[in-house]
Amino acid sequence: MMRVPGAYATAVRDPEGKVHVDKHEFNSKVETSSLWKRPIMRGMMALFESMKMGMKTLQWSADIAMPEEAEKQPGKIANFFSTLFAIVLAISMFVVAPLGLTTWLLDIEKEAVTFNLVSGVFRISFFILYLLAISLMKDVKRLFRYHGAEHKVVFNFESGKKLFIHCTFVSNSRVCHHRYYNHVYFWGYHCFSSDWISSTAHASGSRHILRTH
Repeated sequence: MMRVPGAYATAVRDPEGKVHVDKHEFNSKVETSSLWKRPIMRGMMALFESMKMGMKTLQWSADIAMPEEAEKQPGKIANFFSTLFAIVLAISMFVVAPLGLTTWLLDIEKEAVTFNLVSGVFRISFFILYLLAISLMKDVKRLFRYHGAEHKVVFNFESGKKLFIHCTFVSNSRVCHHRYYNHVYFWGYHCFSSDWISSTAHASGSRHILRTH
């Protein structure tokens, strides 16, 4: 699936080797509504639209790639609980577990900056270990390869060169693209931890100033 301003498209290969393409026009509410252009609101809407688009695209592609499974789709209740389980698991792994481990292993609750620094290291470590673990799965490894190939194609497209399967420029292109979200997620995760630490430090400093005055 690739998204550009005003549209997005998805391509998936069926078991017989035929590639199916699904195209849709799309204009984000962030671009059309003054309310959703505001800070915080803009991020909430962008996240909601990305998740909605991603779930719709994944469902369509799964139906094409695995038609035999489409007939055995779970109901809405099962989908709801599976989504709820995924959210709870993510919160437990990346929020509760780092804070819990920091509290259990180290007696630094009163040192706000140090506590959040250590928990942030745990959080980022869990995220990296999670990526390494799922990359061992055959289907996920293939997904990562497709995603890297997609980035190479985008580099080729932006270069203005002709695109073909055995294109030397594509083969030599970098896998990471500066406008794609995989590294943005990682740095956003890092910045989230850093911002938490800095905000805690600011709050602790403010309390110290108030006590001394």
